[in-house]
Amino acid sequence: DLNVIDAESFLEHATDGQKYLRRISRAHPFNYRYLRFPQLHEGNDKKKKKRIRKALDRGSYQIAHVSVKTTDWAFNRLFQDSLGKQERTDALKKLYLAHVLQSLDYSEKQSEAVFGRNIKQILQLRSGVATAHFLPDLIKALRERGYSFVSFPDALSDPAYQTPEEYVGPLGLIFIDRVAATKGLPFDESAGETSPSQVEKDLESRLQDISEQSR
Repeated sequence: DLNVIDAESFLEHATDGQKYLRRISRAHPFNYRYLRFPQLHEGNDKKKKKRIRKALDRGSYQIAHVSVKTTDWAFNRLFQDSLGKQERTDALKKLYLAHVLQSLDYSEKQSEAVFGRNIKQILQLRSGVATAHFLPDLIKALRERGYSFVSFPDALSDPAYQTPEEYVGPLGLIFIDRVAATKGLPFDESAGETSPSQVEKDLESRLQDISEQSR
């Protein structure tokens, strides 16, 4: 977390990770020179941010931007607890899909406000059990919404991602909101965020509604 450690320690971690990625890329050629900042924290002071940017430029790295933030990891424990309980799993899936699509709603709206169009969106998902299980339904929902899937380099080639942004602070903002902050435009710092406790609360509420409707 770049908000917690200094620039030199952050770069030491990045350098250590390169060793493994280089070995993999010899056997399975791919461009590993992308860096996505943990928690989307890109520097909470100007000096630190500038130091990291210079190091990335020297190493020919690109920042792996996110335009649609999700908290998909918050569904993992509840999914595991719901195994074998179809009604709970189905209810959790609806909450999961609603969470991701609501995050996309926000990013589309912000994209129009900041760039005047819907840019190529980059959706943040993690390798968690909930996402693994619900991914086919999510892909279907995204296709029904009119989306198709492109490579990461293709998505980053959208000119919007070349827009300068100068946000410095504690927030883990999506790229669109970093540009909005730079331009003095409004943004919602809580967009795309939830918590396991909130998901659990929403799940119990949904199950209660289902129970009352079935009486």
